[in-house]
Amino acid sequence: MELLNRFKTVSGTLYGTPKEIWGFRTKPHRGRPELIAHDFLKANKKILALEGIRLRRTRTIESLGAHHIIHQQRLKGIPIHRAYVTVHLGRDGHIYLVKNRAVPRDLLEPAANFKVKKASASKRQCAARPKASPGSHLRLRTNVVPAQVETASGFSRSYTKPKAARGLDHFCGRRDGADSA
Repeated sequence: MELLNRFKTVSGTLYGTPKEIWGFRTKPHRGRPELIAHDFLKANKKILALEGIRLRRTRTIESLGAHHIIHQQRLKGIPIHRAYVTVHLGRDGHIYLVKNRAVPRDLLEPAANFKVKKASASKRQCAARPKASPGSHLRLRTNVVPAQVETASGFSRSYTKPKAARGLDHFCGRRDGADSA
């Protein structure tokens, strides 16, 4: 695939990369449109600022006179919203337009590396924990004050101190307010 040398661009305002490249026409190529588009993007990745970017072909649209191959940008296997590259080629395999909405690689990674030392992380964790005897955190989470609450739909729920033998259905009341257990 040939490298572009004469073309027109519409500059993107967010990343400083070309948003559209047009005003060119490659030589016609034989083969599947998806492979032609892949080879073109590979040959012109520097112009499009696609170095180090992962693209996955998500859709191929066939119209009367052209093929439109849409690639979704991904980071660590997750698609990036509205980050895509579309290659437009004629029926004979010549490429005439590329739309680029991909985010450059250097903007995807965080600028700083944060490291949390194990000692400082455990100190913060201990400071956030309430002071109690070992194992009491289980009792703190399940200690419920007895009460009856009327919901907007007219149902009442009764809450009691949970016991290990009871299941979740114990906490769901009936319409008449009686305990369901």
